[in-house]
Amino acid sequence: MPRCSKLKLDFSVDKFQSSKATLEEWRNDQTKISTLQTLSVGYWDDDDEVHDDPAYQVLVSTLLQFFASGKHLLRNFQTLNWCVESELPPSLLLIFETNYPSWSIHLKCIPKSPGIFSSPAVTSLTVKIGHRMLQTILPNIQSTIQNLRNLKRLRLSVSVGGCVQVKYSTDFSETGGTFPPLEELVLERFPVTQRGGEYWMNAMDWSHLRVLDLREGSLSNPFLSLLLPVADKLPALESIGMSLPFGMKEDLRKQDDDANTSFSLIRQLFSTARPQSLRDVRIWGCSRLFLPDIINHHGESLKGLSLHEDEVPSEDDERTPLSAEDLAEIGASFKGLEVLALDVNISKEHTWPEDVIGALTSPLLSSLKKLIVFSLIGISDFSESGSEWPSELATTEEDVKSLSSSLSATSLKEIRVRIGEKRSVRGRPMGWVMWEEDCRKTVTMYKEEDEWVLPSVDNV
Repeated sequence: MPRCSKLKLDFSVDKFQSSKATLEEWRNDQTKISTLQTLSVGYWDDDDEVHDDPAYQVLVSTLLQFFASGKHLLRNFQTLNWCVESELPPSLLLIFETNYPSWSIHLKCIPKSPGIFSSPAVTSLTVKIGHRMLQTILPNIQSTIQNLRNLKRLRLSVSVGGCVQVKYSTDFSETGGTFPPLEELVLERFPVTQRGGEYWMNAMDWSHLRVLDLREGSLSNPFLSLLLPVADKLPALESIGMSLPFGMKEDLRKQDDDANTSFSLIRQLFSTARPQSLRDVRIWGCSRLFLPDIINHHGESLKGLSLHEDEVPSEDDERTPLSAEDLAEIGASFKGLEVLALDVNISKEHTWPEDVIGALTSPLLSSLKKLIVFSLIGISDFSESGSEWPSELATTEEDVKSLSSSLSATSLKEIRVRIGEKRSVRGRPMGWVMWEEDCRKTVTMYKEEDEWVLPSVDNV
C-alpha cells in the first residue's frame, strides 16, 4: 500500500479534537511519521484575540510536541503549510530555524512579526483577498512581499463573488522598494496592467524564476507583452501555466493575424522562451490551439503536459477532448513525457472511449508515469427546471477503477481522476466550489506490484 506523504488537519472548532488525535497518532507511529513530507494545518477564527483562544494554544502546544519528536523520525519532512489566520508562533519558528534549517514554512496569512520577515524558514506565501478589500490591503501585501527576504514562492489570489463583472486595480505603489528574486509566481484573478507590470519587471530579479502560472483572470496582454522581450533571458524558467477565459476559443481563431492578441502573444511566449527549456506546460481553455507551438519549441525537454477545457452547461459548446490521433502525436513528439493531464469524456453508459484507451496504452506513451483525467460531472444535463446533480454522466469511483484496469499493462504508477470543475463558467459556480462532496472529488489510484489500489490517506 502506498504510504501517505501529506497530512492535512483542520483545527476548526468542530474538527479540533479529531485533528489533534490524528496528529498525536502520527507522532507515536514511527512508520507514519517517517514518511511525512508535508503537514498542512488549518485554523480559522474571526476573533482578533485568537492568540488567547485556548484551542489555539493547544494547537501550538501539540505542534511543538510533534516537531520535538526528532529529526531522525521526521527524516522525509520538508514543508509546514501554516493555513492559519493568525501569526506563526515564535516558539514554532524557533524550532524550525534551530533544529531543522532545511525545512520550509508556507504562510497563508500576512505576517506582522519582524522575526518572520528575516526568517530563512519562511520561503512561501499565499495571499487571498476579496476584491472589495484589495485597494485597502494591497499596500500591506506589497510591503510584506518586499520585506520577506527569503521568499521564493508567491501566490496572489483575488476572490470575486457573484456573477457581476467587477473592475479593480492590482497595481503596486512605485515606492522604490524591490521584490525578492522569486522562483515561483502564481497569479489568480490578479491581472497585471501595463503600469504595474513595468514596475514589477524593474523591481525584481527575474533570472531565478522557474515557475510562472497565470491562473483564472490573470492572463493580461500588457503583462505578456512585457514578458516577451525578456523571455529568452530567463535561464531558470521551466514551467508555464495559463488559464484562458471561457469562450475565448473563437475569438482567438479570428484574431490569429493580430500580433497583439492573447493568442499571438502566448504563441510568441512559447517560441521566445529558450528552446527546449520548458519541462512543464499547463494550458486550461483552448489548449489544443497551442499544441503545435509547444511541440515545435519544447518537444525534447517537456516532462509534464496539462491540457484542459472546462465542462460547460451547454451542449452547443461542449469541450473537445484530445483524440486518439492527438495522443499519438503527443507520444511521438514528447519522447520523455512523464505526466499527462487531459480531458476524457465518459459515456452515459459509463464506458471510456476505446480509441483513447488504446492510444494511452500505445508504446508511444510508454514513458508516462502519471495520468490525470478531467472527467465529467454532467453539467450539460443540468437545467433550471430542477435537474439535480450528480447526473447520469457523473463519473463514479467504479468508473475510475475500470479506467485503471484498462491501463494495467502500461508503465503508469498513478492515475488521478478529477470530477467537476473549479472555475465559474458564465457566472455559475462549478464543481469543486459548491457541489456535494460526492460530485466534486479527486479519486487517485496507485499501482503496487502490478495491482491498482486506493491509497490510505489521513485527511481529517
